[in-house]
Amino acid sequence: MDLLPSLQNYYGDFALSCDGVEGLIAEPAGATPLAGAAQRLKMIVSKKWGRHRFGIQIRGLSLEQTYRVTLWLKVMEESHILLDLRDDEALHYGTVIFKLPDPAVMRVTGDARAPGFEIRDDGWVRVWVDMTYSAEPGVVYAVLLDLADSPEHFGTGEVGFEFGGIEIAEAPAA
Repeated sequence: MDLLPSLQNYYGDFALSCDGVEGLIAEPAGATPLAGAAQRLKMIVSKKWGRHRFGIQIRGLSLEQTYRVTLWLKVMEESHILLDLRDDEALHYGTVIFKLPDPAVMRVTGDARAPGFEIRDDGWVRVWVDMTYSAEPGVVYAVLLDLADSPEHFGTGEVGFEFGGIEIAEAPAA
């Protein structure tokens, strides 16, 4: 199954990986708000103990450039989503925890800068963070946390969240 059409490619190639996930269901984009997205992905979390996440490797970035990394997400119930951003050598590393679907930025650490969000009436939430990358590939993990913000927990075996796409662009000037 080709999952890459869901990923908007502005600065190179993408690769997708998963941990603690029973499966990814690719469906037609339908109401996915990201223009040009052919599919949306529903992440079915494992019922096992551990991390429940998917990761996106990004190649083709200009090094020492700050990028705005934007993900379109949709959750069915209150969730905390950790965006974990790093470059290959972890020279730059940062995290942001977002509370969804009523969005709030809960915590920002490390080199993550200027997090934000925008909610749409159809339940899709656009979340973003600025990050400088110094080595390839750049990596973004979207991690489903429990409500105590632990990255390791028993999954439900249900849809953790939907992923509607990713956008990578140069960060706006501060």
